Amino acid sequence: MTFIIANHRKGGHIGRWTSSPQQAARDGNDCSAPRNTETAIAKDGNKAWYVYILCCGNGALYTGVTTDVRRRLREHQTNGRLAARFTRAFPPVELVYRCCVGDKKTAYQVEYRIKRLNRRQKAIVIAENFSKTKLLEHLDINQ
Repeated sequence: MTFIIANHRKGGHIGRWTSSPQQAARDGNDCSAPRNTETAIAKDGNKAWYVYILCCGNGALYTGVTTDVRRRLREHQTNGRLAARFTRAFPPVELVYRCCVGDKKTAYQVEYRIKRLNRRQKAIVIAENFSKTKLLEHLDINQ
């Protein structure tokens, strides 16, 4: 499955994301996730945390964290009370990037740093489908 992120202001695409279990495992985004779910178990036995980026209907990129990407995406797409106010305002939403970062603290640090990136920098993260190691290095987060 491939997504193209459109830059609606200039009419061109700014990134591409390919998702497959094999690609995720090669990139280190897998976090030992079971085959039929996005919920993974971290090394310490707790649920692993993911950072994800959504492309909204207006072309904006929304960043969030969760322990279950599939469930959280469904919540955003249904526009119910559990969806973020931003994604409710600009449906539809489409998952363009996800990365298993391990624990909750790291997930929130990564989310904060990604939100501070400009659109071009976010597009690089998405287009290159950064693995956990490369993402933490790119965002200058020590683990």
